[in-house]
Amino acid sequence: HWRSRIGVLGWRPLFPLAWLVRPILPGRLLGRRLGLRSAGAGAGARFDGLWNRWWDRPVMPGIEVREADRASGEWDAFWNGIQPTIGPCLARDASWINWRYRDPPDARFRVLVARRDGQPAGYLAARVRDGSAVIGDVFTAPEDAPVFGALVGDAVRRLVAEGVPVTRALA
Repeated sequence: HWRSRIGVLGWRPLFPLAWLVRPILPGRLLGRRLGLRSAGAGAGARFDGLWNRWWDRPVMPGIEVREADRASGEWDAFWNGIQPTIGPCLARDASWINWRYRDPPDARFRVLVARRDGQPAGYLAARVRDGSAVIGDVFTAPEDAPVFGALVGDAVRRLVAEGVPVTRALA
């Protein structure tokens, strides 16, 4: 009955949270729901391709996304430069990224790093478990929609190539 104590303790909601879900292979999901064995072939695969082309946005020139093994000192330079503009928030330096997303033995995430003109501009951390993907974090400079779009688009393309039918993010 923990919710009964919220008012007594003076707690109040700060912001709403919602799971955002994007099917990335809707033909396969529909086939699975309908019990069709050939969900990955034919019309379903064509529908999946059209669906993802409709959602995908072109990547701006100068932005490159690659998977990173470890966050490094150059990420710290990006974080130190951007931190004063975003105010108080959780740390997003290299040691935190490695601790949270690369080092956990049971929940290792893939970390994609976006670079603009060779310099770090953002990252996305995602993991695949139980047949679906979860995006754990996307971090860019405030209002940097091109880097955000490049990271999410690249993650989706990688997941489609692996046959992962759906991805989720808490927002």
